[in-house]
Amino acid sequence: MMSVSQAISDLEARLNATTDTQDQGEERISILNELSRQLRFIDATRALDLARDAYQLSQALGNPKGFANSLLNIGVVHWVLSNYEQSLNALGEAAALYVGQGNELGEADAISVVGMVHDTLGDFDKALPLFTRALRIRERLGDKQGEASSANSIGILHAKSGNHLQSRVYYERSLQLYTEIQSQRGMATQHNNLGLSYKNMGEPEKALELYAKGIEVLRDMGDKYTTGFFLVNSGDAYLMLGNDQEALARYQEALQLLDETGEKASHIDALVGVGRVMQKRLQWDAALAAFYKALMVAEALKSRPHLQLAHEEMAKTYKAEGNFEKALSHFEKFVAVREELSGEEIKKKTVSLMIEFQAERSAKEAELYKLRNTELAEANRKLAEASKLKSELLSMAAHDLKSPLQTIMGFAQLTLELETDGEVKQYQQHIRMASGRMLHLISDLLESAAMESENLTLQKTAFDLSELARHVIESLSPQASLKSQQIDFIASGAEPCTISADRQRIAEALENLISNAIKYSPHDKTIWVKVEKGMKDAIEPAEMNFGGGMKKEMEEKGEKKGKQFPDSSFISASSSFIRISVSDEGLGMGEEDLKHVFKPFQRLSARPTGNESSTGLGLSIVKRLVDLHGGGVRAYSAGKGFGSIFTIELPC
Repeated sequence: MMSVSQAISDLEARLNATTDTQDQGEERISILNELSRQLRFIDATRALDLARDAYQLSQALGNPKGFANSLLNIGVVHWVLSNYEQSLNALGEAAALYVGQGNELGEADAISVVGMVHDTLGDFDKALPLFTRALRIRERLGDKQGEASSANSIGILHAKSGNHLQSRVYYERSLQLYTEIQSQRGMATQHNNLGLSYKNMGEPEKALELYAKGIEVLRDMGDKYTTGFFLVNSGDAYLMLGNDQEALARYQEALQLLDETGEKASHIDALVGVGRVMQKRLQWDAALAAFYKALMVAEALKSRPHLQLAHEEMAKTYKAEGNFEKALSHFEKFVAVREELSGEEIKKKTVSLMIEFQAERSAKEAELYKLRNTELAEANRKLAEASKLKSELLSMAAHDLKSPLQTIMGFAQLTLELETDGEVKQYQQHIRMASGRMLHLISDLLESAAMESENLTLQKTAFDLSELARHVIESLSPQASLKSQQIDFIASGAEPCTISADRQRIAEALENLISNAIKYSPHDKTIWVKVEKGMKDAIEPAEMNFGGGMKKEMEEKGEKKGKQFPDSSFISASSSFIRISVSDEGLGMGEEDLKHVFKPFQRLSARPTGNESSTGLGLSIVKRLVDLHGGGVRAYSAGKGFGSIFTIELPC
């Protein structure tokens, strides 16, 4: 029988002898797919390139069989590379093509690999029906090789779930099928799997009988690697029986064979076995030497499961000999690796859930596309009505809350004017401040509801934006003083910055920006508000010359270039405009925050420094108000910890 390396060399030679032309295209597709199949566990990157070449050539030449086979290979390689979503997508396409072609064996191959992906992700409930379906197809078609493989996969799945009795049923079925087709390797593998089942069920004597049969077959085949692997399992069974002499002999023979093959993972298992024998004999130095060798190999392989095992055994050994300091050191490393592995399991579960969500969403989208136009229009109408009703309910609820709250604030203010002792007055101030914050939140909700229902109209008048900014700053200064903050106003030029706009709405937008700066800035910091007027492109962006070179300072501290995210409408249509900017020394924003900063109900990663409340509506309201005026707004930050700058441009 030709070895794998010989088969690969032969396929490479045949590939070099063919071209993409029509007369040789089908043969080349077949060679590309077979070479990809041979390389997928040896050189996954090359295997993926070959499968993609086969995919493109099959598409160009209209070869449906080669097309499906290339997708199957792409799916398998993505599984090997841990690209599970891409794997499932390719395998799903392959399975659909095989069904369309009436190729049931191809379908069974595709769904088997889908089962392997779900098995890898720890989703056994999804993997089992897929393996069972593949088994039924192969059984019906008389594909004993494939049937044996499916039975083995189901047995492994039951073993992972701890159902060793059920796993034995499928291993025995697989063994029978491999025996019928005289597959020596298949028979040896099932003897080993059955041995593991019996060992895990507390029957090491029976396990040893089965291991011996598998080892005998593999010795005859000259397979040193798999023989070494089975010898390690045999050593574990002898150790379980308390026969450390026979166990040590098996581990040492396994090490010799595995050294000859260069295989490392099973080499670690054999070294751990030797160490456990030495533990049993109370030969601590010899045990530690074996575990240390295992640890070195595990580190070279970057095999975290083996690192966890080696550190655990070394911790046990050091503890047994009374060296508690080193025992603790290895135990801490054991725990750290275990937590990493737990994180990987959680990540796999998350990927599985994401894939499930994507599949469910795709199915729902496909169902939606099937709706007739009238049904789709009706659904959209109902959604619009529901959204309108939601806004109306929100508005009514906010109005109903606002009236009694204003009454509370009025009485709180009256009681503040009465002569009371210091503690009572402090309580009254808390009531006044808390109700004020709540009124602000309700006002935001009302504003958002009004804009969403498109009931907001602008009452434009001409006014000086600099004068309005001073008025807003004056009204917010008490809020800033509570945190010992200073608000500095910078006016560019002596002439008024007159615009035609809704004074109340622009004041509201500016109040939101300055309130945010106060809210997200620490105590004893400065906030700058700047108003400037000019022609389009005639002045630098505000963030470039703001607050005595603040942007440069931010970047020097952050040692990186800042990011800015403008609203899509941030281009003044007018040739002249007025710009107002608010800059702070607060918590700053990362790139992800900046991408979503103007969306409604967004809670950024930073939190108010004084535990102030927030609906996440303020900046979205600013954006909508500025949009209504035909202007634009953007945010700038050099990163977290280096402040933010918000800039509004309005046509004048």
